Amino acid sequence: MDINYQQTPHILGHAFDKILTWHSFWDPLVLLNPLRPLIQTHYSHRINQEVGKELEKRFAELKHEAANPTSTVVKKQKSVIGLALQSYIQDQLKNSKPGNFCEKGNTGAVLDSAKLDPSFTSIVTNQLRLFLFAGNDSTSSTLIFILHLLQKHTPILSKMRSEHSSVFGPNPSSASSLLRSSPHLLSSLPYTLAVIKETLRLYPPADGMRQGLPGVSVTGPNGRVYATEGLAMVMLHLGIQTNPRIWVRANEFLPERWLVEPGHELYCGIPGSWRPFEHGPRACIGQALSLVEIRVVLVLVGRVFDFRPSYEEWEEEEREKGGCFGRVRRWVVGEGKREVGGERCYQTDRAGAHPSCGYPCKVSVR
Repeated sequence: MDINYQQTPHILGHAFDKILTWHSFWDPLVLLNPLRPLIQTHYSHRINQEVGKELEKRFAELKHEAANPTSTVVKKQKSVIGLALQSYIQDQLKNSKPGNFCEKGNTGAVLDSAKLDPSFTSIVTNQLRLFLFAGNDSTSSTLIFILHLLQKHTPILSKMRSEHSSVFGPNPSSASSLLRSSPHLLSSLPYTLAVIKETLRLYPPADGMRQGLPGVSVTGPNGRVYATEGLAMVMLHLGIQTNPRIWVRANEFLPERWLVEPGHELYCGIPGSWRPFEHGPRACIGQALSLVEIRVVLVLVGRVFDFRPSYEEWEEEEREKGGCFGRVRRWVVGEGKREVGGERCYQTDRAGAHPSCGYPCKVSVR
Protein backbone atom coordinates (compact mmCIF):
# COMPACT_ATOMS: atom_id res chain seq x y z
CA MET A 1 0.00 0.00 0.00
CA ASP A 2 1.77 3.13 -1.22
CA ILE A 3 0.49 6.08 0.81
CA ASN A 4 2.95 8.51 -0.88
CA TYR A 5 3.05 10.53 2.33
CA GLN A 6 6.20 12.42 1.38
CA GLN A 7 4.30 14.05 -1.49
CA THR A 8 0.63 14.20 -0.50
CA PRO A 9 -1.37 13.99 2.74
CA HIS A 10 -2.71 10.57 3.76
CA ILE A 11 -4.90 9.66 6.69
CA LEU A 12 -2.55 6.90 7.94
CA GLY A 13 0.44 9.17 8.37
CA HIS A 14 -1.71 12.04 9.62
CA ALA A 15 -3.48 9.85 12.19
CA PHE A 16 -0.28 8.34 13.57
CA ASP A 17 1.21 11.82 13.92
CA LYS A 18 -1.87 13.11 15.76
CA ILE A 19 -1.89 10.18 18.18
CA LEU A 20 1.80 10.73 18.96
CA THR A 21 1.29 14.47 19.39
CA TRP A 22 -1.38 13.80 21.99
CA HIS A 23 0.68 11.18 23.81
CA SER A 24 2.79 11.80 26.90
CA PHE A 25 3.99 9.82 29.90
CA TRP A 26 3.94 12.80 32.25
CA ASP A 27 3.11 16.17 30.60
CA PRO A 28 0.05 17.42 32.56
CA LEU A 29 -0.94 19.84 29.79
CA VAL A 30 -1.41 16.83 27.53
CA LEU A 31 -2.65 14.21 29.98
CA LEU A 32 -5.29 16.46 31.58
CA ASN A 33 -6.59 17.94 28.33
CA PRO A 34 -10.24 16.80 27.95
CA LEU A 35 -9.83 16.65 24.17
CA ARG A 36 -7.04 14.07 24.36
CA PRO A 37 -9.14 10.87 24.65
CA LEU A 38 -11.57 12.10 21.98
CA ILE A 39 -8.80 12.93 19.50
CA GLN A 40 -6.89 9.70 20.11
CA THR A 41 -10.06 7.59 19.84
CA HIS A 42 -11.05 9.30 16.58
CA TYR A 43 -7.68 8.83 14.89
CA SER A 44 -7.35 5.30 16.26
CA HIS A 45 -10.65 4.49 14.56
CA ARG A 46 -9.43 6.03 11.29
CA ILE A 47 -6.28 3.87 11.36
CA ASN A 48 -8.37 0.77 12.03
CA GLN A 49 -10.57 1.65 9.05
CA GLU A 50 -7.62 1.98 6.68
CA VAL A 51 -5.93 -1.20 7.89
CA GLY A 52 -9.26 -3.04 7.80
CA LYS A 53 -9.85 -2.09 4.16
CA GLU A 54 -6.44 -3.39 3.18
CA LEU A 55 -7.06 -6.56 5.19
CA GLU A 56 -10.33 -7.26 3.38
CA LYS A 57 -8.69 -6.57 0.02
CA ARG A 58 -5.87 -9.03 0.64
CA PHE A 59 -8.30 -11.61 2.05
CA ALA A 60 -10.34 -11.50 -1.16
CA GLU A 61 -7.20 -11.87 -3.29
CA LEU A 62 -5.90 -14.82 -1.28
CA LYS A 63 -9.29 -16.54 -1.27
CA HIS A 64 -9.35 -16.34 -5.06
CA GLU A 65 -5.80 -17.65 -5.22
CA ALA A 66 -6.54 -20.55 -2.86
CA ALA A 67 -9.68 -21.52 -4.77
CA ASN A 68 -7.87 -21.56 -8.13
CA PRO A 69 -8.51 -25.02 -9.58
CA THR A 70 -5.00 -25.16 -11.08
CA SER A 71 -3.41 -25.23 -7.65
CA THR A 72 -4.36 -26.45 -4.19
CA VAL A 73 -1.45 -24.69 -2.51
CA VAL A 74 -1.65 -21.07 -1.39
CA LYS A 75 1.42 -19.20 -2.62
CA LYS A 76 3.91 -18.20 0.04
CA GLN A 77 3.23 -14.67 1.29
CA LYS A 78 6.00 -12.42 2.60
CA SER A 79 4.02 -9.45 3.91
CA VAL A 80 2.74 -9.35 7.48
CA ILE A 81 -0.88 -9.25 6.28
CA GLY A 82 -0.23 -12.02 3.77
CA LEU A 83 1.30 -14.36 6.35
CA ALA A 84 -1.52 -13.80 8.83
CA LEU A 85 -4.23 -14.32 6.22
CA GLN A 86 -2.53 -17.34 4.69
CA SER A 87 -2.59 -19.06 8.07
CA TYR A 88 -6.20 -17.98 8.65
CA ILE A 89 -7.35 -19.38 5.28
CA GLN A 90 -5.60 -22.67 5.90
CA ASP A 91 -7.35 -22.93 9.28
CA GLN A 92 -10.68 -22.26 7.60
CA LEU A 93 -10.07 -25.06 5.14
CA LYS A 94 -8.89 -27.49 7.80
CA ASN A 95 -11.87 -26.84 10.03
CA SER A 96 -14.33 -27.25 7.19
CA LYS A 97 -13.51 -30.87 6.43
CA PRO A 98 -10.94 -32.48 8.73
CA GLY A 99 -8.40 -34.62 6.94
CA ASN A 100 -9.56 -33.62 3.48
CA PHE A 101 -9.28 -29.83 3.35
CA CYS A 102 -7.25 -29.66 0.13
CA GLU A 103 -9.72 -31.38 -2.16
CA LYS A 104 -10.40 -29.15 -5.16
CA GLY A 105 -14.12 -29.71 -5.07
CA ASN A 106 -14.39 -28.56 -1.48
CA THR A 107 -11.97 -25.63 -1.42
CA GLY A 108 -13.92 -23.22 -3.62
CA ALA A 109 -17.21 -23.65 -1.77
CA VAL A 110 -15.57 -23.23 1.64
CA LEU A 111 -13.71 -20.09 0.63
CA ASP A 112 -16.73 -18.51 -1.05
CA SER A 113 -18.51 -18.47 2.31
CA ALA A 114 -15.44 -17.66 4.39
CA LYS A 115 -15.43 -14.33 6.19
CA LEU A 116 -12.95 -12.66 8.47
CA ASP A 117 -13.79 -13.28 12.10
CA PRO A 118 -14.08 -9.94 14.00
CA SER A 119 -11.78 -11.12 16.79
CA PHE A 120 -9.15 -12.21 14.25
CA THR A 121 -9.47 -8.87 12.46
CA SER A 122 -9.02 -7.00 15.73
CA ILE A 123 -5.89 -8.96 16.69
CA VAL A 124 -4.29 -8.58 13.27
CA THR A 125 -5.15 -4.87 13.08
CA ASN A 126 -3.55 -4.19 16.46
CA GLN A 127 -0.42 -6.14 15.51
CA LEU A 128 -0.17 -4.31 12.18
CA ARG A 129 -0.48 -0.96 13.93
CA LEU A 130 2.45 -1.96 16.13
CA PHE A 131 4.48 -2.98 13.06
CA LEU A 132 3.67 0.30 11.30
CA PHE A 133 4.62 2.38 14.32
CA ALA A 134 7.71 0.51 15.49
CA GLY A 135 9.01 -0.07 11.96
CA ASN A 136 8.66 3.54 10.87
CA ASP A 137 8.90 5.88 13.83
CA SER A 138 12.07 4.50 15.41
CA THR A 139 13.78 4.34 12.01
CA SER A 140 12.94 7.95 11.14
CA SER A 141 14.17 9.18 14.55
CA THR A 142 17.43 7.25 14.08
CA LEU A 143 17.93 8.87 10.68
CA ILE A 144 17.61 12.32 12.22
CA PHE A 145 20.28 11.58 14.81
CA ILE A 146 22.56 10.13 12.12
CA LEU A 147 22.27 13.27 9.99
CA HIS A 148 22.82 15.44 13.05
CA LEU A 149 25.95 13.57 14.15
CA LEU A 150 27.35 13.63 10.60
CA GLN A 151 27.02 17.41 10.31
CA LYS A 152 28.83 17.73 13.65
CA HIS A 153 31.64 15.41 12.54
CA THR A 154 32.45 16.49 8.99
CA PRO A 155 35.49 14.16 8.56
CA ILE A 156 33.19 11.20 9.20
CA LEU A 157 30.61 12.62 6.79
CA SER A 158 33.30 13.03 4.12
CA LYS A 159 34.48 9.46 4.62
CA MET A 160 30.94 8.11 4.26
CA ARG A 161 30.37 10.17 1.13
CA SER A 162 33.62 8.87 -0.34
CA GLU A 163 32.46 5.31 0.28
CA HIS A 164 29.20 6.04 -1.56
CA SER A 165 31.10 7.55 -4.49
CA SER A 166 33.39 4.52 -4.74
CA VAL A 167 30.46 2.08 -4.79
CA PHE A 168 27.83 4.03 -6.74
CA GLY A 169 29.99 6.32 -8.87
CA PRO A 170 30.72 10.04 -8.64
CA ASN A 171 27.23 11.11 -9.78
CA PRO A 172 24.79 10.94 -6.82
CA SER A 173 21.78 10.92 -9.13
CA SER A 174 22.77 7.49 -10.47
CA ALA A 175 22.57 5.82 -7.05
CA SER A 176 18.82 5.18 -7.24
CA SER A 177 18.92 3.26 -10.52
CA LEU A 178 21.99 1.31 -9.39
CA LEU A 179 20.24 0.28 -6.19
CA ARG A 180 17.26 -0.99 -8.18
CA SER A 181 19.38 -3.05 -10.52
CA SER A 182 21.99 -4.17 -7.96
CA PRO A 183 20.57 -4.04 -4.43
CA HIS A 184 23.44 -6.21 -3.21
CA LEU A 185 25.66 -3.11 -3.41
CA LEU A 186 24.30 -2.11 0.01
CA SER A 187 26.47 -4.88 1.45
CA SER A 188 29.54 -3.03 0.12
CA LEU A 189 29.10 -0.13 2.57
CA PRO A 190 30.87 -1.22 5.79
CA TYR A 191 31.64 2.33 6.90
CA THR A 192 28.04 3.46 6.40
CA LEU A 193 26.84 0.50 8.47
CA ALA A 194 29.39 1.44 11.15
CA VAL A 195 27.99 5.00 11.21
CA ILE A 196 24.49 3.59 11.71
CA LYS A 197 25.53 1.18 14.48
CA GLU A 198 27.49 3.86 16.31
CA THR A 199 24.50 6.23 16.17
CA LEU A 200 22.22 3.51 17.52
CA ARG A 201 24.72 2.97 20.33
CA LEU A 202 24.55 6.63 21.37
CA TYR A 203 20.85 7.16 20.55
CA PRO A 204 18.99 3.87 21.05
CA PRO A 205 15.31 4.40 20.11
CA ALA A 206 13.86 2.25 22.90
CA ASP A 207 14.65 0.12 25.91
CA GLY A 208 13.97 -3.56 26.57
CA MET A 209 11.75 -5.22 29.15
CA ARG A 210 11.56 -8.74 30.58
CA GLN A 211 9.19 -10.34 33.06
CA GLY A 212 10.95 -11.87 36.03
CA LEU A 213 10.54 -15.60 36.63
CA PRO A 214 10.91 -17.95 39.59
CA GLY A 215 14.44 -19.32 39.78
CA VAL A 216 15.81 -16.73 37.36
CA SER A 217 18.35 -14.28 38.75
CA VAL A 218 20.83 -11.69 37.54
CA THR A 219 24.28 -11.02 38.95
CA GLY A 220 25.52 -7.48 39.47
CA PRO A 221 29.10 -6.30 38.87
CA ASN A 222 29.73 -6.58 42.62
CA GLY A 223 28.84 -10.28 42.51
CA ARG A 224 25.54 -9.84 44.30
CA VAL A 225 22.72 -12.06 42.99
CA TYR A 226 19.28 -10.53 42.47
CA ALA A 227 16.12 -12.62 42.22
CA THR A 228 13.71 -11.55 39.44
CA GLU A 229 10.49 -13.27 40.49
CA GLY A 230 7.59 -10.81 40.67
CA LEU A 231 9.57 -8.04 38.99
CA ALA A 232 9.58 -6.39 35.59
CA MET A 233 13.15 -5.78 34.47
CA VAL A 234 14.04 -2.85 32.21
CA MET A 235 17.24 -2.88 30.17
CA LEU A 236 18.33 0.76 29.90
CA HIS A 237 20.03 0.65 26.51
CA LEU A 238 21.62 4.07 26.77
CA GLY A 239 23.17 3.20 30.13
CA ILE A 240 24.51 -0.11 28.85
CA GLN A 241 25.78 1.25 25.54
CA THR A 242 27.62 4.20 27.07
CA ASN A 243 29.01 2.37 30.10
CA PRO A 244 32.74 3.22 30.33
CA ARG A 245 33.43 -0.19 31.89
CA ILE A 246 32.35 -1.73 28.59
CA TRP A 247 33.17 0.88 25.94
CA VAL A 248 36.39 2.78 25.38
CA ARG A 249 35.72 6.52 24.91
CA ALA A 250 32.10 5.63 25.53
CA ASN A 251 30.51 9.02 24.78
CA GLU A 252 32.44 9.71 21.58
CA PHE A 253 31.05 9.17 18.07
CA LEU A 254 33.58 6.70 16.64
CA PRO A 255 32.25 4.53 13.77
CA GLU A 256 35.72 2.98 13.51
CA ARG A 257 35.05 0.92 16.64
CA TRP A 258 32.83 -1.32 14.46
CA LEU A 259 35.58 -1.96 11.91
CA VAL A 260 38.54 -2.87 14.14
CA GLU A 261 39.75 -6.38 14.91
CA PRO A 262 39.80 -8.11 18.32
CA GLY A 263 42.72 -6.80 20.33
CA HIS A 264 42.28 -3.20 19.19
CA GLU A 265 41.60 -0.76 22.04
CA LEU A 266 38.24 0.25 20.53
CA TYR A 267 37.03 -3.32 20.05
CA CYS A 268 34.17 -4.41 22.29
CA GLY A 269 33.46 -8.12 22.21
CA ILE A 270 31.17 -8.39 25.23
CA PRO A 271 27.95 -10.20 24.19
CA GLY A 272 24.81 -8.14 24.63
CA SER A 273 26.64 -4.83 25.09
CA TRP A 274 25.08 -3.42 21.89
CA ARG A 275 21.33 -3.99 21.96
CA PRO A 276 19.28 -1.23 20.25
CA PHE A 277 17.24 -4.04 18.66
CA GLU A 278 17.37 -5.99 21.93
CA HIS A 279 19.13 -9.33 22.18
CA GLY A 280 18.37 -13.03 21.94
CA PRO A 281 14.95 -14.61 21.23
CA ARG A 282 13.12 -11.29 21.79
CA ALA A 283 15.26 -9.35 19.30
CA CYS A 284 13.41 -6.95 16.99
CA ILE A 285 11.89 -8.79 14.04
CA GLY A 286 12.55 -5.77 11.81
CA GLN A 287 16.28 -5.36 12.52
CA ALA A 288 17.52 -6.38 9.06
CA LEU A 289 14.85 -4.33 7.27
CA SER A 290 15.59 -1.25 9.36
CA LEU A 291 19.33 -1.38 8.64
CA VAL A 292 18.58 -1.74 4.92
CA GLU A 293 16.14 1.20 4.95
CA ILE A 294 18.59 3.50 6.72
CA ARG A 295 21.43 2.63 4.35
CA VAL A 296 19.19 3.30 1.34
CA VAL A 297 18.19 6.72 2.67
CA LEU A 298 21.80 7.69 3.44
CA VAL A 299 22.92 6.61 -0.03
CA LEU A 300 20.18 8.68 -1.68
CA VAL A 301 20.49 11.88 0.39
CA GLY A 302 24.01 11.81 1.89
CA ARG A 303 25.78 13.33 -1.11
CA VAL A 304 22.88 15.52 -2.23
CA PHE A 305 21.97 17.54 0.86
CA ASP A 306 23.56 19.27 3.82
CA PHE A 307 21.68 19.43 7.12
CA ARG A 308 22.21 21.81 10.02
CA PRO A 309 20.18 22.32 13.19
CA SER A 310 18.24 25.57 13.53
CA TYR A 311 17.16 25.68 17.15
CA GLU A 312 17.73 29.42 17.45
CA GLU A 313 15.43 30.17 14.52
CA TRP A 314 12.84 27.75 15.93
CA GLU A 315 12.94 29.45 19.32
CA GLU A 316 12.44 32.84 17.70
CA GLU A 317 9.40 31.55 15.80
CA GLU A 318 7.98 30.12 19.02
CA ARG A 319 8.44 33.45 20.77
CA GLU A 320 6.68 35.24 17.92
CA LYS A 321 3.73 32.87 18.22
CA GLY A 322 3.46 34.04 21.82
CA GLY A 323 0.39 33.35 23.89
CA CYS A 324 0.22 32.50 27.55
CA PHE A 325 -0.54 28.82 26.96
CA GLY A 326 2.46 28.41 24.67
CA ARG A 327 4.85 30.02 27.17
CA VAL A 328 3.50 27.94 30.07
CA ARG A 329 3.70 24.70 28.08
CA ARG A 330 7.29 25.37 27.01
CA TRP A 331 8.20 26.07 30.65
CA VAL A 332 6.51 22.88 31.94
CA VAL A 333 7.70 20.58 29.15
CA GLY A 334 11.13 22.17 28.94
CA GLU A 335 11.00 23.12 25.28
CA GLY A 336 12.73 26.41 25.81
CA LYS A 337 16.47 26.83 25.33
CA ARG A 338 17.77 23.70 26.99
CA GLU A 339 20.73 21.37 26.64
CA VAL A 340 21.50 17.85 27.79
CA GLY A 341 25.21 17.18 28.10
CA GLY A 342 25.89 20.36 26.15
CA GLU A 343 23.73 19.13 23.26
CA ARG A 344 20.63 20.92 21.95
CA CYS A 345 19.54 17.85 20.01
CA TYR A 346 18.76 15.23 22.65
CA GLN A 347 16.29 12.37 23.02
CA THR A 348 12.95 13.15 24.63
CA ASP A 349 10.46 10.84 26.33
CA ARG A 350 8.10 11.11 23.37
CA ALA A 351 7.43 7.67 21.83
CA GLY A 352 10.35 6.46 19.76
CA ALA A 353 12.79 8.76 21.62
CA HIS A 354 12.18 11.64 19.25
CA PRO A 355 14.78 14.41 18.98
CA SER A 356 14.07 17.49 21.09
CA CYS A 357 11.59 19.92 19.55
CA GLY A 358 11.26 17.67 16.51
CA TYR A 359 14.77 18.69 15.35
CA PRO A 360 14.25 22.06 13.62
CA CYS A 361 16.83 22.18 10.84
CA LYS A 362 17.79 23.77 7.53
CA VAL A 363 18.34 21.56 4.51
CA SER A 364 20.34 22.79 1.54
CA VAL A 365 21.39 21.24 -1.76
CA ARG A 366 25.14 20.74 -1.90
